[in-house]
Amino acid sequence: MVLGRLPLAFSCLLVVPISSWAAFPFRNYKAGTILRYEMRGLNDGKVYEAVSRHEVKVKGGVFYEEVEWERLAVGENAIDLAALKDFRQWVSLDQGFNTATNNFKDIPPQLMGQLAGPYFDLMTFYVDANPRLFGARLNALAAGKPLIFPYSKSSSWADGFRTLLGEDCIDFQITFQTELPERPVLRVEHIAPEKDTCVSLPESWMASRVGGRPNNWVQIGIDQAKMGNSPEYGASYGLEYFDSHIYLDPINGMIRSANLYNTVDRINRTCQEVKTSRHGAKSVVESVGGCGPATPQHTFRNISLRLIEYRVPAGRSP
Repeated sequence: MVLGRLPLAFSCLLVVPISSWAAFPFRNYKAGTILRYEMRGLNDGKVYEAVSRHEVKVKGGVFYEEVEWERLAVGENAIDLAALKDFRQWVSLDQGFNTATNNFKDIPPQLMGQLAGPYFDLMTFYVDANPRLFGARLNALAAGKPLIFPYSKSSSWADGFRTLLGEDCIDFQITFQTELPERPVLRVEHIAPEKDTCVSLPESWMASRVGGRPNNWVQIGIDQAKMGNSPEYGASYGLEYFDSHIYLDPINGMIRSANLYNTVDRINRTCQEVKTSRHGAKSVVESVGGCGPATPQHTFRNISLRLIEYRVPAGRSP
């Protein structure tokens, strides 16, 4: 499972009027615009490459980008995306868009593992760059100083099949850099909350700190190679950090390119038992048992995003 997929929820944040800070390049959408992005992900030596096609649409006065995944390769293997012909992802830099929008579970199960990284990495870039994230603190960014936004809520990437529990929990440190006016950079760091952990830890030993702050990352999944009558489970916990650098167009606010650096310092244990319960439609991990020795691991991911096509409908200015 690719680490740290981040279906963040910010539906409760305040939408700030565009006039509140003229220096920030807010997104100026034009319906019918076509964009294509190329993504490349490096995860501890494993590489994915993807191309996404975005068509700008508007509904109820809110603009959004309808994303079609056109190409995906994992390592040297091209992935057949025929099963995705009717699937669309939605992202947006419009402040009125609910950035919690997440239809990952609508992806055909046979493609979830391959598409998890590109899907959530793209979502992370758009959530980080949407001014909705800043809320009423938008004016504080004008000074160019780092701004701490204490979010402290958990997000899940569990699919109920391969990953039974997958959560992280973060606060944000945001810096808007304008040393080069033609290339404004938004830096968004995802940091662990300083006080208490805010992820589900079914065992007390998972709360043992891996780093200088409370653990903010946990994952429990089934070993796909040992799914028979006596399955084995991987139980991991640790400290996660994200560092996004998003380069915005100074005229229309679109993402021209972006880089994401993601580390997880984790402890892994192989376990023989996992107890789950149902809470409505949600499966909850209650406990894990029969676990082997703890093994530390440092995971590093580097994700890049690059605009490769930008086409405005005829008769409309960029």
